[in-house]
Amino acid sequence: MRTRDLLFEAVLRVSGWEYKTLTTSARFSLNAALKELREVNATPDEVVVRGRRYWDRYANRTPRRPSPSTLAKNWPSLIDTSPLGAPAPEEGPCDHLYEEGDETDRYCVRCKMFTGAVQLTLIEGELA
Repeated sequence: MRTRDLLFEAVLRVSGWEYKTLTTSARFSLNAALKELREVNATPDEVVVRGRRYWDRYANRTPRRPSPSTLAKNWPSLIDTSPLGAPAPEEGPCDHLYEEGDETDRYCVRCKMFTGAVQLTLIEGELA
């Protein structure tokens, strides 16, 4: 049985791509992006956080989700220099303003942080 590649799963999730629908050229692009992300020691959690930063920063772009190559290309610019969870100095402690959505991955738009562990579960057999 193949070991799960959590980075692969995170990039698919952030991009909104489905494994079963990947064409040869899409798979090539995905693998190239994964290679670049591994070179900078990206983690699955970082992929989700920086993917969300891309979403926030480029809210008017279509599509809003970054492709794997877009995520890798913009990786350096998606770093947040303030510690995760730190409110802006003028705001005081963050009282968390959550976006609607999955209860396991609630995202605070003020402190740019997910609550709880980021869930990267797949339907059993999806990658088999």
